[in-house]
Amino acid sequence: MSKAVVIGGGIAGLATAINLHDRGWSVTVVEKATIQEKDGSYLVLYPAATSSARRLGIMGDLPARLLPHYKITEVNRRGDRLRGAVSPLIFKPPPIAMLHGDLWNAIRRRVPEEVEIKYNASITSLRQTSDTVHAGVTDSSGDETIEEFDLLVGCDGVDSTVREMAFGPINQYAFSTRKCLVTSRLRHALPGFGPEEGISVHEPGRVTILFPWAGNRPCLSVYVDEHLITADLPQQDIFRTAVGMGTTGDILDRLSELVIPDSPTVHSATQITVPRYSKGRIVLLGDSAWCSTSASGMGAAAALQAAELLALALDRNKHLPNALTQWENTVRPLDRFSKSLGRHTLSILCTRTAMGKALRIAGSHGARLPVLSDLFLAAYKKALGGDYLARDLAAR
Repeated sequence: MSKAVVIGGGIAGLATAINLHDRGWSVTVVEKATIQEKDGSYLVLYPAATSSARRLGIMGDLPARLLPHYKITEVNRRGDRLRGAVSPLIFKPPPIAMLHGDLWNAIRRRVPEEVEIKYNASITSLRQTSDTVHAGVTDSSGDETIEEFDLLVGCDGVDSTVREMAFGPINQYAFSTRKCLVTSRLRHALPGFGPEEGISVHEPGRVTILFPWAGNRPCLSVYVDEHLITADLPQQDIFRTAVGMGTTGDILDRLSELVIPDSPTVHSATQITVPRYSKGRIVLLGDSAWCSTSASGMGAAAALQAAELLALALDRNKHLPNALTQWENTVRPLDRFSKSLGRHTLSILCTRTAMGKALRIAGSHGARLPVLSDLFLAAYKKALGGDYLARDLAAR
């Protein structure tokens, strides 16, 4: 039986472990944290990703957090409604929106007992030969154990240790959008707005969006210039700094009073691009290989699809280099598409120009037109390499 070690126990790592196990691999997961996903920021699973989730056996555990008839209304700091409420893109079938914690918990429940997960452990040494990967894993006591594997998959995020060890330092692969995302939870809905009504406040270089979540407290997302959120900023000041200190009656000040203490979390908006996803028997998957930022809303979706495609490619092609090349050629278009979507979304949402503002307004209202959502979905399908996954699965 082939042996694989997956570094990182997040969405990408656990999905990879499950898919490999289901195709006959012996899998070990190494995760440096002891406590896993909290609620986190929002994510969207588009149709191709929901198909992967269904085959993974987790669809029944995924909540649809956005209320069925929700609207996002643009307001100014006084709370005045500036334009009519707009709906999200209209998809057929519609995408599913949820929190990162929702998806992680559903995947974690699906992990087979045979998959060993080593929490509070990290990879500390790495060496490979033509037919083996030697991985040193250090536990919480500081003891290192070196094991041999046929494959190592680095799913350890933007600041990937695997990428650092095998591919080089992060500055070779990182592109800064000069933004960061601050997410927070509210104690209850904002008075004066309907239960299915969210709001957005657009300012030069910043956007604040309130999502009305079903079965959970409202979620706030703020994209802001990253230099404003410094590492030494006290927890209680993160949200107020992100939205900018307002005046009495400011709607963002009212929101800040509703923020649950300790709920603000800062997320990087750095994009990662590597020239190759693999080097020998070491593979990068998820944010460690192609982080597109949460602005694209596609990071988790891409990870689910890529994890399934990797296991499929390895199962279909027993020659590892050919299998990994086939897998990369399939995933790379989705990588490029999601990065482009992330950059353009940030530039339009946080625009500093009149032209950008006009594009944002036109786009938000035009999004209700089915023809535009059909165009977006066509581009998304094209990014999947001609729906390679659906064709190959149909051939089973």
